[in-house]
Amino acid sequence: LTMKLVEGVKWSDGDAFDAEDIVFTWEDLIADDKIPSFGSAGAFGGKNTKLEALDRYTIRWTFQEAFPFGFLKSMAYINFCPSPSHVLKNKHPRHNKSMTYQDFLKA
Repeated sequence: LTMKLVEGVKWSDGDAFDAEDIVFTWEDLIADDKIPSFGSAGAFGGKNTKLEALDRYTIRWTFQEAFPFGFLKSMAYINFCPSPSHVLKNKHPRHNKSMTYQDFLKA
């Protein structure tokens, strides 16, 4: 499933909403077992679901099944609410070795 994000959409602080935000949300919040979230990678098409940024405004999901209806339905709700990578990434222990998961959860 290839998705094209709308160019020109911005976060409230003016930073662009882009593929980096979606990838960060998937890899560092939903798929990271150390972060409690509204959903897990397994709830979004299985643990083998892959996400890649093709460019700044295009992402591609790869699923095990041909038409992952449950995943698409889940994306329409808070289970997959994109997060601002430009705000949270430097607070995540995967990207900032001086931070712990406990620190990140308080951020």
